[in-house]
Amino acid sequence: MKTPRWLPSLLLAMPLAAQSPEVSGFERELRTQRVAMLVVVTDAKGEWAKSLEKLRKEDAFIDLDLWLSLRSKPEVITHLQDRYGLGPKPYWAVFAQGRMVASGRQPPSAAELKSLRDQAAWPSPEEVYRRFLRENPDHRDARLRLLGILYSKAEWRTRVAMGLYTQPLEASDLGWDPVKYEKQEEERAERKKREDEEAKPPKLLEPEEDERIWGAFADEWTKAVRAEEWREWGGSSFRADAMRHSPRMKAAFRELVPQIETSLHQWPARWNYWQLWLQASEVLGGLPLRRVLDDLTPEPLNAPDQWPPFAVRNEYLRDCRKRKDWAAVKDLLLPQWENERLWKGRETVRYVALKDGKELPDSWDSSKWRDTTEPLVEALLRLGDTAKADEIVRIVISESLVRDLASKASALAATCGQPALALNWAALQPGKAR
Repeated sequence: MKTPRWLPSLLLAMPLAAQSPEVSGFERELRTQRVAMLVVVTDAKGEWAKSLEKLRKEDAFIDLDLWLSLRSKPEVITHLQDRYGLGPKPYWAVFAQGRMVASGRQPPSAAELKSLRDQAAWPSPEEVYRRFLRENPDHRDARLRLLGILYSKAEWRTRVAMGLYTQPLEASDLGWDPVKYEKQEEERAERKKREDEEAKPPKLLEPEEDERIWGAFADEWTKAVRAEEWREWGGSSFRADAMRHSPRMKAAFRELVPQIETSLHQWPARWNYWQLWLQASEVLGGLPLRRVLDDLTPEPLNAPDQWPPFAVRNEYLRDCRKRKDWAAVKDLLLPQWENERLWKGRETVRYVALKDGKELPDSWDSSKWRDTTEPLVEALLRLGDTAKADEIVRIVISESLVRDLASKASALAATCGQPALALNWAALQPGKAR
């Protein structure tokens, strides 16, 4: 006897009150997911890992716009087995528009998944938005969403084609790990720093490959730029580290830069304008930031730490450090440090992040050291103000839980030719009184 067509819909509509949060979350994804999802449960040995990593880098798979979701929570695995009849792991299953359309016991191939899509006829996100925009050509939110979809595919293809760093496949139900996130951000900052120091021009995609990877995105981008829709973008929707390998995107940014700089004269502190300008600078191999800043007029009552604008502050600091303008670094950051100390004394509540009941190092401390404290301390050391540098380092480490701040401070002192300070700072212990 065949299963009635209405039964899967009825099952999905059943109340989830008795289910665990993990299972409820999974079912909520199935009900609300507008695109097809490839759910994979691998064995304990991870024997499918290589096959899945290879699959997600194949052009044919990328074209499918199929969300690949690796699951590892025991509750979800049991639920998949009980509710959808999926046997012992490993296995995969495709869910489209709230129902399971197929499953398998061997790692899926791109050709197999394409055939499955042709049969089940689920739409890709790109198809959905292109169809919508044909009917609603002035819908700017939808155009930006289409740009995001096209960008994601182009960026991933560029990383694969150029041998760039690609985030390893991880289970999507493990939750956010703040310690791991901060480590990844530090690694990214280090890669960026090495690239800045080496100053090597990025390798470019060949014309045919560039057109295949970036052509669709560049076409939509150009339409949006010429319609001046870029003024409404958030500025951080697209990252430059992949776009800088594309000759087409370099040409697109060269067309956009004059518009951004004209607008900055009217809105010199506008966050999204600066974010796009910084992306253009990275894609084009570096634009003269000081020239642009010197040509702008800040507001008359700006505090000392409000210019240059916060959106461009880190780039300004990189520029100052590269030119060894330590006085400019000190003039920007020392008033900010002193203002923060004033507010620190007024705080009465300390917010603590926990994981498994244990207090976590504050990732804000680590990123703040990298973005603010380290450049300020370096500037003070380079200018010979070792007493102020020592005071700041001792305060920061005494109030921090980040274990390696003392070693970072020690390494900085050694780089700046202060061996005695390097020795003293290496002995400091985070969270301990000065």
